[in-house]
Amino acid sequence: MQTSDPYSTRWARIDGLYGPEPEASWQWFVGHYRPFVQEVLSAALPRGADVAAAEGEFWGYLYLSKVVDRADRQRRFRALLFGTLRNFARRWRDSRGHEPLPNEALDALMAEDTAASTATQIWAQNVLRNALEELGKSCSASAEALKCFYGIGSDALDGVKLQGPEVAARLGLSPQGIYMHLYRARARLRQCIESDLRESCADEEAFRDEMRLLLRVAGSKTPGLME
Repeated sequence: MQTSDPYSTRWARIDGLYGPEPEASWQWFVGHYRPFVQEVLSAALPRGADVAAAEGEFWGYLYLSKVVDRADRQRRFRALLFGTLRNFARRWRDSRGHEPLPNEALDALMAEDTAASTATQIWAQNVLRNALEELGKSCSASAEALKCFYGIGSDALDGVKLQGPEVAARLGLSPQGIYMHLYRARARLRQCIESDLRESCADEEAFRDEMRLLLRVAGSKTPGLME
């Protein structure tokens, strides 16, 4: 969702989940956060659990509970999503007679503001994945160049890295111009990431904190991609 103010933060699309025409908002929301939800549930549920079925239950739980609709708009959406998933995973395990996750394991998995936590790393990968997809809509060559040069696979985000001249040949660019192309592609990617993060932040302070956390995680995972 575009805005005339490049520095604004908003819950506009998230608020649309319970608006007058929620179908499009839910389609966007589920598509946007599904990889994150799937991977967190895979880590939080017992080995052999039907993650696909649990994921379906989660979206139903999220809709019927109206957790998002009742949420404090000054809260960061990532924290809300982490907490909701944490509660759902606990209830899922309890309802099926599984032992609860030890507090230490749950903290390591779901710590909201720790770059090393599994859920935070999954979240950062999901943001990057969505940003690359958005970048590909407006400039497919930029998205492809970043994926090739930094070895970002379509799923695990850890594909094979190509050298600059190899990327240039693949995209039909000159070897001399590929690094300027990559520089501009990184700038475009950052704009996509900022737009995504602003969508779930209520104010500028929250946005800057979210951006700093994302930069720490992405920088450790893919050095050079985010400066």
